[in-house]
Amino acid sequence: AHEGLQEGRWRARLRLEDQRRDAVRAAAMQEGLEVPVATSSPSTSRPGTAQRCRDVTHSARSLLELLEDTVAYQDLGAAAGQPWSQMPTEGVDGIGATSPLLLRVLRPEFTEILRLASACSNEIDAMFAKKWEQHASRDLSRDLQLEDRDCLAEAVAMGLANSEASRYCYQARSHWSDLVSTDQELLGTLHLSRSGLVRYGLRPQTSSSTSSSWHYLGEGCWQVLPTNGAPTEVVIELRQGLRLQPSSCPDDPEVPSALPPRIFSIDLRDAIRVVDRSMDCDEEDLDDSGDEAEG
Repeated sequence: AHEGLQEGRWRARLRLEDQRRDAVRAAAMQEGLEVPVATSSPSTSRPGTAQRCRDVTHSARSLLELLEDTVAYQDLGAAAGQPWSQMPTEGVDGIGATSPLLLRVLRPEFTEILRLASACSNEIDAMFAKKWEQHASRDLSRDLQLEDRDCLAEAVAMGLANSEASRYCYQARSHWSDLVSTDQELLGTLHLSRSGLVRYGLRPQTSSSTSSSWHYLGEGCWQVLPTNGAPTEVVIELRQGLRLQPSSCPDDPEVPSALPPRIFSIDLRDAIRVVDRSMDCDEEDLDDSGDEAEG
C-alpha cells in the first residue's frame, strides 16, 4: 500500500510538471521567445534523484531567462479599474502635477512566469532542506542553489522597481485602520527603488493629492519573494514609522502627528502603477539615476 501511495504521488508530480511546461511554452509563444524547458521522464524523474534536481534547476533557469525578457506591466483597461472609483489621476507623490497619469497593472504573462519560477525555486529549496543534495550531481551544490535564488530575487526586484517616473498606489485601509480613525478609504503610495529603499505615503483616497486633508510620509526598505507569500508580494519595512507632513491640515483633531514603525506585505496585483506622462522617455529604459536622487 505504501508503494502504491508513493507511485500515485510520483505520477501526480509528473502531471504537474507537464502542466508547468505547457504554461511556460504558452507564455513564451506570446512573448515571441523560444525557451527550452526540461521534460519529465517516468524512469528518471522520481523525487530525490539527481535527474530530478537537474530537471528542476534547468526549468528554473529557463524561466528566469524568460522572466528577464518579459515586460512586467500593461496599460489598465477601463473595466479592470472598477475597484478604483477614486483612483488618483494627478499629483501622486511628486509626479503627475502637470499632466494626467498613465495607469498600469501587472501583466498576467509576467505573473504566471514569476509563479512558475518561484515554484521551481521553492522545490529546489525543499530538496536541499530534506538533504537530497547528496543525490544530486556535483554542479548542484548549496552555493549554486543560493546563487540561483539570488538571481531570481534580483530579476523580480528589477521588474517591479519604480523609475522616477512612476509610483504604486493601493488601497491601504487594512494596514492602518487601527491607527487612523477615518471612515474614508486610505490611499497608500510607494516608490520602490532599485537600491532596496522605499518611499511610502499615506492619505485619504481622493482623485488628487491637493484635496487631501492630511498626508503622511516615511522611508524604509522593501524585499521580494517573502516566505509563504505570493510571488507578487513585496514586504515593506517602515522601521522609522510615518510622519504627518507640515503642510497637512487635518480636519480630525485625533489624527496623530506620527504613526509607529510597521512591517507588512503588499500584493502588487492589487496595486496600480501610475506613470507621469510628461517624462519624455520610456519608463523601462530609465537607468538607476533615480536611486541616487533619493539619497
